[in-house]
Amino acid sequence: KNADSLQVSVIEAFDNCIVLSPEKPEAYSTLAQVYLFSEDFAKSKEYMVLAVDKNPNDIISLINLGNVYFRDQEYDDALIALKKALEVDPSNLNAIKQIAFVYDAKGEKDTAAEAYLTAIKVDPTSTDLYYNLGVLYFQQKEWQLAADAFIKVAELEPTEVDGLFNAGLAFGRLKNYKEGEKYLELAYEIAPESLDVVHELKMAYYHNYGTKSKKFKALEAAEKALK
Repeated sequence: KNADSLQVSVIEAFDNCIVLSPEKPEAYSTLAQVYLFSEDFAKSKEYMVLAVDKNPNDIISLINLGNVYFRDQEYDDALIALKKALEVDPSNLNAIKQIAFVYDAKGEKDTAAEAYLTAIKVDPTSTDLYYNLGVLYFQQKEWQLAADAFIKVAELEPTEVDGLFNAGLAFGRLKNYKEGEKYLELAYEIAPESLDVVHELKMAYYHNYGTKSKKFKALEAAEKALK
């Protein structure tokens, strides 16, 4: 209730700003963000469009408009807004990344992969980009490319279990169980309580050493304990 009351107060305050200064885009943009936070996409779009109308070259408003359309799954409109943002600033990383996310959500996987790679050239330290690219390649059964992307995630964030685990999964699909074991063991060190990690590492041990090995039996016992 307190949060709802605060939101109403914020909306009223920025409505007053618009009444006092109707030509300034900042109040429209901020009000749109408040509505987006509450997932009122119709109102958010209404005010974000007004913000862009007031200043068509304001890159923040254009990106925010693209984000509103993206959140409401209106992907074509999102791309129009984001590409306009790139016309204003061709090197804007937020617009480049968001375009990749939109193509991925649309299911245009080849275009999305190209967009992710373009974004990675601009920001080669973004784990989100590498991770999403890895997921995309995994879905396409491009196992080696998926593994390479997840390895980059692991290199950038060595304590992030998802990159290590998914690299192990990808190597498993390649039947390269030795390499998969390496990444799954690192994932197990971080998350020994994860049933998924324990199971996949157990299967790597099965392929590498057989069911009579100490490693396999230890993971088999750990898996039973977690169930």
